Amino acid sequence: MKCRLYSIFITFLFLLFSNSVLSNTSDTIYYKQKLIDLKIPNAEYRYTKSSAEKLIVYWNSLYPDDKTNMYNYLSHFRWAKILKVQFLGAKKTTQKKLTTQLALALAIIYHRQTKFELAIPYLNFVLTNKQFISSEQYANVLQRLELSYRSIGSFGEAVEVRKLRVNNENSNNFWELYSVVGMHAEAINDFKLFEKFPIENDFNKITYYNKLGMLFLNNKQIDSARYYFKKMESQADFIIKNENYKGKNSYTEYVKSYFKNLAISQQGECLFLDKKYKEAIPVLKTVLPDCDEIKEVDQKIFKWMTIAKSYNALKSSTFSLAYLDSIKQASQKKRILDLELDWFKQYAIANKIAGNVAAYNTNMEHYFQFKDSIDFINQKNRSLLMLAKFDVTQKKELLQIEKAKSLNLELEAVNKKKIIFFTSLAIVALLFVVFLVYTNLRLQKNAKEKLKLSNQKLLNSSKRIESESKKNEFLLKEIHHRVKNNLQMISSLLSLQNNSIQVPELNEVFNDSKRRIKTMSLVHQQLYENEDYSTISLQIYLTEIVRNTIESFTRLENVKHQIATPFLMPIDNAMLVGLIVNEILTNAIKHNKENAFSFSIYGEEDKGSYTLKIKDTGIGFNKNEEKNQGLGLRLIEILTQQLGAKLRLETALNEGVLYTITKNN
Repeated sequence: MKCRLYSIFITFLFLLFSNSVLSNTSDTIYYKQKLIDLKIPNAEYRYTKSSAEKLIVYWNSLYPDDKTNMYNYLSHFRWAKILKVQFLGAKKTTQKKLTTQLALALAIIYHRQTKFELAIPYLNFVLTNKQFISSEQYANVLQRLELSYRSIGSFGEAVEVRKLRVNNENSNNFWELYSVVGMHAEAINDFKLFEKFPIENDFNKITYYNKLGMLFLNNKQIDSARYYFKKMESQADFIIKNENYKGKNSYTEYVKSYFKNLAISQQGECLFLDKKYKEAIPVLKTVLPDCDEIKEVDQKIFKWMTIAKSYNALKSSTFSLAYLDSIKQASQKKRILDLELDWFKQYAIANKIAGNVAAYNTNMEHYFQFKDSIDFINQKNRSLLMLAKFDVTQKKELLQIEKAKSLNLELEAVNKKKIIFFTSLAIVALLFVVFLVYTNLRLQKNAKEKLKLSNQKLLNSSKRIESESKKNEFLLKEIHHRVKNNLQMISSLLSLQNNSIQVPELNEVFNDSKRRIKTMSLVHQQLYENEDYSTISLQIYLTEIVRNTIESFTRLENVKHQIATPFLMPIDNAMLVGLIVNEILTNAIKHNKENAFSFSIYGEEDKGSYTLKIKDTGIGFNKNEEKNQGLGLRLIEILTQQLGAKLRLETALNEGVLYTITKNN
């Protein structure tokens, strides 16, 4: 009992210390000296143009190239306070560029703290004055603004920003938005389709694997998620062990250990989904010290939430409530909808475990109300997203059409002015009217000549296309002809090899292989002899197979066969059917001691479905004894499975064999 109380006490101390780190708004003791060194000692209380300019110079020296040292002297709280004073002062002046740069820096500070509602007004201010920022900064502002809107649930605004990003060629897909509204499968497909694997940057491979792993995790594909998190861990190990990795800079060096432990903690998320709660908790905690080290607030909160869920699953409400209270304190000024929804549910569960029924009922009521609201919003957002994607994909084409229309309208307007001008002059002078008529006739003549040239070009294009089509047909026939010849050459090589072998069993294996190759070559023979390259006549094809198979057995004198399959079949299916027939007939001949027997094939087709019945009058066999012994019969079953059909076999000793193959559409 004492050990348990001690463990609880240590946990509370840890969470208390963590929250003090997260909520710390104090600076180092050197911040005032730093302001003096920068010659802006009163910057946090009074605006001057000189102070604002020096502050921006200092900011640009840190962000983005040296952002790991941003908080060495000024905390995020102090940065926000000073930048806000300078921004409000500059806004009252005519210094638009300076004001925009101050707004951008302040927006980044708020955004890095995930205070999205505070960041949004400043990001929008920067967008309205985008002429004062670089193209790279403009792309960064759009990215941050979209994330901010997504995080506070303003999905419509986020979609509009994503459209701006696509039109600005800063993005070409919608996978993040798909993931936000719960369309995780679509997000995975979009990510794989559009996100290029960062071959030239070893560090970016880590974030690539993390994003893809999280998409699979959200889609409850645990094995796939774990696979990519392990690859993420392996890539982080590579960077830690190699000094000269691609993409190395001060930031990657600062966070590489964090990403290694994050990869491990992400595997803890997989353990949680696997319901291995005790195993998950220590793994989830792996990244928490690194979060404190680099001041990564959000990831720490998310891991706390999964740890709290694990403790709830283990019926340990004391620990789960401690973590949930810490989450609430750390996210007071944040708005992350999924986190809030999870919090209400887990807080209710923890109180129920602790015996506090009133708190359970209250929080579950909040949870269901909030969930209904989010579900409704997500449904609406899915519609917005699909409309936005359609709008973006069509926008460029529509823009081209609009440009063409605009040009036509301009041309029409010019022509109307000419007509009015010439008409007015015609009233004044008859000779000028005659001149206009003459000019019009010349224009018509030119138009006819142009039309004639256009028609000739179309005719030439048509002939060229027809010629190319015939050439392609010839090439396709030639390909099938060469494939057939190559297969025959392989058959010939097998014959030569067979002639040099004196072992009857091997001779039989070679002969079987030759018959199978011949069966495949007959498909290509029919294709280059026919006009249709997608289907072949099954009756002609099977007739050739039966004839060639019978001829390959010299001891046979009289084999009656009947083939009634009057329909066409796709080449892939036909080849499988041909191989099946070859095996059936070969088996029948091999096991038939008489020189004469009959062989029949009947086929019926109904809207893409068909049934083949193949019967011989051989000696038959015992199915129970033969099934596990004959290669031919196993091959027939395998080929039938590849065909997607069902096989039924009816036989008895001295009564022949009936094979029924049924394939449904």
